[in-house]
Amino acid sequence: MNDSDPRKQAMVAIKSMLGFLKEEDKAAVYAFGTDVEELYPLSFIKNQPVFNEITYAGYTNTGEAAKRALEVLKTESDPKKSVVIVTDGEIMMPTKEGTLVSAQEFAAAMEGFSREKIPVYIFALPMEKEEAYYSIYSGYAKSIPVTEANLVVKAEEFMRNEVKEPEPAPVPYTEKVKEEVSVLPYALVAVVLGILAIWSWRKLGDCGSSNALYSGKLVVRVAGDEFKPYVYDLLRHGGEKLTLSGILKNLGVFADFEGSEKLVFTPSESGVYLFNGSNATVTKKGDILLKGERFEVLSNERVHIAFEENEVDLIYKTLKPN
Repeated sequence: MNDSDPRKQAMVAIKSMLGFLKEEDKAAVYAFGTDVEELYPLSFIKNQPVFNEITYAGYTNTGEAAKRALEVLKTESDPKKSVVIVTDGEIMMPTKEGTLVSAQEFAAAMEGFSREKIPVYIFALPMEKEEAYYSIYSGYAKSIPVTEANLVVKAEEFMRNEVKEPEPAPVPYTEKVKEEVSVLPYALVAVVLGILAIWSWRKLGDCGSSNALYSGKLVVRVAGDEFKPYVYDLLRHGGEKLTLSGILKNLGVFADFEGSEKLVFTPSESGVYLFNGSNATVTKKGDILLKGERFEVLSNERVHIAFEENEVDLIYKTLKPN
């Protein structure tokens, strides 16, 4: 965040968004880095205290922040609820294990938001380093690309489009906020807003059925495996359902991939469908495949699957028969 937002425009944008809310609306603000800090609890805007600036430091524990937001909003009876996250990067903790835990918590929280029909919006500042596996936010929410230069403008535009300017005019919240600086060591800011927003969550359903036949192969890489990538020919299977567990066993890979029998492939007209019935973290181009849903994998697209103990990369290749 120090690189992507050196002038701390994220805080200005958040204060500006709060200014669009009516006094009878509720909001809460959380800062998160390695840990999560409640800057002020969910309460009516008219009762909100002034909150200080933050310093950008620490890691990126988006999973814990999303978990906290879901816990707070589930206790609210108002059906008009939304979450706004301002972030510049992928989930990252001091250890690989901690990063995976945060990613899993984020996935679980997003699934919870979907069940509760709570829309999530993510203001995504450009990242210095792109990590395809952990850059999973766009798979869950409406992503709004921003830069430091246009963040405040985009935030106000979002509020006008989603919330509308209240009558009378918006509460001049930013004018009342003191420009005090604290030393809270948190890298990012998540804002939970009780706003009027309508958003439909994309559900892709289960693995379903299709009349299509396989027309390609899977290139399989197993983390830590010293062998070259495995290649699995799908053509001979016609249109039957295949599990990742069965594919790995046929390739002679017998490591512990708990839940791999619940990752199911079926052919599509242009590639393959992958259905996730497991607790593994499955991502493609930053999109995450929630449990109970499926997405289509096209030629040359890479899928990363993280189990509790192992990781697998899959690339689908079209191989039309003559």
